[in-house]
Amino acid sequence: MLAHISRRLNINDGARNLFVFKTLLQCSTATAAVSSAKPQKNHVLEEFLINSIGFSREEANSSSSLKKVTRLKPMKKEFSLIVNFFQDLGFSKTQIKSLLLVDPHLLFNDLDRTLKPKIRFLQDLGLSGSDLVKVLMGNKTLLGRGLDSHIKPQLEFLRNLFGSDDKVVLALKRCSYLLGYYAPRKMAGIILLLQKLGFSNDQITKLIIQNPRGTLWLNPDKIELVFDKVENYLGIPRGTPMFFHGFTVMSSIKQSTIDMKWGVLRSFGWSDADIHNLMRNLPYTLKVSEAKMRKSLDLFMNDLGYSPAYLASRPKIFSLSLEDLIKPRVEVMKILSEKKLKKRNASLYSVASYSESRFIKVYLLRYKDEIPDVYESYITRHLKKKIENF
Repeated sequence: MLAHISRRLNINDGARNLFVFKTLLQCSTATAAVSSAKPQKNHVLEEFLINSIGFSREEANSSSSLKKVTRLKPMKKEFSLIVNFFQDLGFSKTQIKSLLLVDPHLLFNDLDRTLKPKIRFLQDLGLSGSDLVKVLMGNKTLLGRGLDSHIKPQLEFLRNLFGSDDKVVLALKRCSYLLGYYAPRKMAGIILLLQKLGFSNDQITKLIIQNPRGTLWLNPDKIELVFDKVENYLGIPRGTPMFFHGFTVMSSIKQSTIDMKWGVLRSFGWSDADIHNLMRNLPYTLKVSEAKMRKSLDLFMNDLGYSPAYLASRPKIFSLSLEDLIKPRVEVMKILSEKKLKKRNASLYSVASYSESRFIKVYLLRYKDEIPDVYESYITRHLKKKIENF
């Protein structure tokens, strides 16, 4: 190549050698310049992440996000200020590490001009303490977005959709990706389709608040298919009040899960007519776990002798706590019956539906002298539960 060039330029041997030497020198210098242009490690950042945040050497070296900030000026003092700021907000060191693995550029943000205004805006919305931490951990790139260019417009969209900051906060706690880059665009298309299919604005708002993640990732092409399943599989007519609830359930769980729940009911002798009756009355029964459904059916049918028809017409009983509410009350009723203290047996549903105070008044206070041990045991359990839930 070089010989060809020198011949074309009519260069003699001595001059050719000099030309080759200079050309090689220039190539070598250019290569060195290119090599030196490669980003160098930010050792201050790397050591800070390892020693102060708990990164492993491998994590500090392998993070693709870290490579994007290698040329930024190291500021160890500012790093510590930002980490302390997150800790004061309630972030654990593990959570801070998780944030920085996704976006180490946060350490180079101006604390007073960039990070604090974003946090203050979210706090003014109504997010604070563990709720704020939960939302930011659920959307780890949010603080890397612009306050005026992204966060404020996204929240304004949600305000217009939900109607109040309280509802916005509730939805964000369930799915902080509602503040994601594509969320408004995706939701706008889904909202328009649901409106065309007959859902009111209030129903659409409830649907998103109840299951924001499922709604956000709902495939518009499958919405009409879900409508068809609610009508023909669950047996809930379109236009009835329960249809909306059927859609909410069917759009949030897999068909295999639904089939499995039906299989559990059939294994206890339920007919398809019984199951359809249950679904029409309360489709949310499909959200009950398989284990709880089996335990409930075993107690209600095998131990207490209730029929599928009775249970299907009173589906709320499946949503009540077996261990904390139903079993303790069933035990009290069994003792009262054995001691012949009750002239008439109350039904399972009526006993389970009483408020705690009414149940104690009707079935325990009245007989506390006859069954003092049962009374004391139940009251102690009741008070313990209240303290735990306080």
